Amino acid sequence: MAQIVAKYPEKIKDWAAVRRELHQHPEISGQEKNTARIISRYLEMFLPERMTRGIGKTGILALFHGNEPGPTTWFRAELDALPIEETDRPYSSQKPGVAHLCGHDGHMTVLLALAQLLYQKPVPKGRIGLLFQPAEETGAGAERMIKSTKLKKLFPDQIFAVHNLPSYPKDTIIIKDGNFTSAVVSLAMRFKGHTAHAAEPDKAVNPGQIILDLWKKAQQLTVLDPRSEKYAIITPVHFRLGSKDYGITPGNGELHLTIRTHTDDRLRKIIDQLTRLAERKADSEGIKFEVDTLQHFPAVINDDQLEWVIENNISFFVFNKYRLDRAAEMARKVGKPARVHLELETGMNRTGVNGSEMDYFISALTTHPEIFRWEGLCTHFAGAESIANYLRVKKQYVYFKKVLKQISRSQKVLPTIVHTACSAATMRYPATHLDMVRIGILQYGFFPSREVQVEYMAKQEDSHTYPLRRLISWKSRVMDVKSVQTGEFIGYGTSYLANAPMRVAIIPVGYSHGFSRVLSNQGRVLIGGAQAKVVGMVNMNMIQADVTEIPEVHPGDEVVLIGRQGDQELSVSSFAEYSDQVNYELLTRLPRNIPRKIVSN
Repeated sequence: MAQIVAKYPEKIKDWAAVRRELHQHPEISGQEKNTARIISRYLEMFLPERMTRGIGKTGILALFHGNEPGPTTWFRAELDALPIEETDRPYSSQKPGVAHLCGHDGHMTVLLALAQLLYQKPVPKGRIGLLFQPAEETGAGAERMIKSTKLKKLFPDQIFAVHNLPSYPKDTIIIKDGNFTSAVVSLAMRFKGHTAHAAEPDKAVNPGQIILDLWKKAQQLTVLDPRSEKYAIITPVHFRLGSKDYGITPGNGELHLTIRTHTDDRLRKIIDQLTRLAERKADSEGIKFEVDTLQHFPAVINDDQLEWVIENNISFFVFNKYRLDRAAEMARKVGKPARVHLELETGMNRTGVNGSEMDYFISALTTHPEIFRWEGLCTHFAGAESIANYLRVKKQYVYFKKVLKQISRSQKVLPTIVHTACSAATMRYPATHLDMVRIGILQYGFFPSREVQVEYMAKQEDSHTYPLRRLISWKSRVMDVKSVQTGEFIGYGTSYLANAPMRVAIIPVGYSHGFSRVLSNQGRVLIGGAQAKVVGMVNMNMIQADVTEIPEVHPGDEVVLIGRQGDQELSVSSFAEYSDQVNYELLTRLPRNIPRKIVSN
């Protein structure tokens, strides 16, 4: 080790030069290979105890251990740059059309300087992780890193995304209640009519006026005052109408908008207003309309939500010291006690207070009645929906009851509600019901898993009648019907070949709507009261279904993806089996841009 250390410099003094090196060699999202090599080169100088590369393609994690065990804290910087041309400066980007104009070069340099500091002076306790994330600008990098097996069992107790704020004094840390970063989404709206000769524009179905109307509506919805609850910046980023054929009246076009608001709710309302306007005008003109939401970034809102929760007497979970302290701070500010359910860690190893820490939390909850109302003690089971987890769940429940017994013996003030059971435990393990059950997916009329359903139904006298009432269906409409000749391929690539003459219904649903690509050539939909097989590859916003044997299928006919049509039904469970998903995964992946309609019998 001494020989390795000896060849590295004791200290880098000119960090501005490091930043400029990074600034001169930018790379766009997903292509940060050289940037990752530069970062790795510097990190190696400071001998982290562990360095993991290739996380989510080009991401890096360097871990520095303290002198004693303790919590793990990570700091994150970003590797990618923007596809923007840079104006001249002495250390300008050497890559045309790409530049670090969002400060990522500075953020990376800050973490490298921190690596040097940790090498020179390790923290007394715990571990520090320095995380370099790819593809931050597109949002894809964070998702890839979270899913990466290289981060398995390495997740921190807390993580901070580093971002400099040049308008504030040096060495200042800014803490801001409420909205911190905006909700952002890109909305891509596409229109298809039909063309005509430029001398006969009245014979064309031209979406030009619709696009202009949407552009005007976007301007009307724009509110530039950041103090306003209706704050919104709507920027047209791409526009196309027809083609450069000067003798042709356009028949198709598209408009792409980037929308930025303070809250996710405001963002949803604007998307809804624009898409409804586009749908209404397209329908009236006989124009086909498609919409996609791209690169969605939810708003980051600090704990004023916790303040709102306490103000409105809403109960919530506490599972670590930070949340406990924050709840106390907000309770004092509001002048009301926080209604707390303390979550106990029993073996899920996700969220929850360890048994060894319980005394501290219970003391805080019971000695300050003006700040806390200790309403509940709870835990969460690690997979009650599967018999494979039976022993683990049983061990969790035994431990929970043991801790509850110890609390009952030692404390004068006890929680009023004790609860452990989720939907699956509610159906399978009656002993876990205690004072309350927390049903989630059962509220929508769906079992947590096929295993739970089979086990429950087998115990009933009428084992053929589904005991739950399903409260959700997913529908679309036929966009077009096409005839396909023998020997022709359907859709992208060569995955489906027509072995006989076929009729195919085109449906405006795809993987961007939650209809998984895994369903290519095997999914099912209901049309005309019959099942129709998905043929060809599932596209981003379109699928094809074989309706050869279903008579009288026309554009505009109802298509059921989940739900009942006539005496046929496609359940969430059957849909999920085709796509190798669990009920929860399927339902939560249905994006927010799909219109929701509340219906009654």
